[in-house]
Amino acid sequence: MRAHKSMIIRGALSGLLVVLLSGCRPEIPAPGGPSGPVSSGFPNPGCVDFDDYPHSKFAAPDYTDGGDIESRGAEIDFHDFIMTPSPPPVYYRGIAELRTTKLAGGSGNEFNLSSIAIDFHLQRELNNLSFKYRYTGGLTLLQVNGHRNLINDSFSAMGPVGGVTLAVSNVTSVPGGERATLTLTGKISGPVYVGGQELWVDDFCTK
Repeated sequence: MRAHKSMIIRGALSGLLVVLLSGCRPEIPAPGGPSGPVSSGFPNPGCVDFDDYPHSKFAAPDYTDGGDIESRGAEIDFHDFIMTPSPPPVYYRGIAELRTTKLAGGSGNEFNLSSIAIDFHLQRELNNLSFKYRYTGGLTLLQVNGHRNLINDSFSAMGPVGGVTLAVSNVTSVPGGERATLTLTGKISGPVYVGGQELWVDDFCTK
């Protein structure tokens, strides 16, 4: 009887430990996973430029389905950055900082992504999406239509993702990397994730 009770107690403690650990780290949903909450809308045509939002810093949210801010009607979340896609995946908790440095070549505010991913939830399907960026090293992440592309280079070295073609324009060399505009063309639905280790982004636009 004593041994049986001991086994029950050990089992309960093990289960509690799993529950506690499972809530410690948010993750980007795996390709084909839950899409999270629906946004109030992405301007189409129009741009999400973050200029309607005050300066501050945002750590990765506690949950992948947690909405952090809303800019120009689009819901924007932040997620831990995936460092290695192969199982078991390795994540890093970084920070996204709103700045007025205009290093990405945009207008007004921009986000500096330091080992973190930014996520747009789309209420409707888009045929194109472009954004300005400045890359100065490390990994970059792009996830579209449930498919993820993670490379140790800039977006200009990245191939098609999720049936969407990529084109880089207005490329300017900067110390350690490049400043450019990335345009996605094709059927774009569901959440769109953009991340990097040393990345500045601005002016997410559709037309």
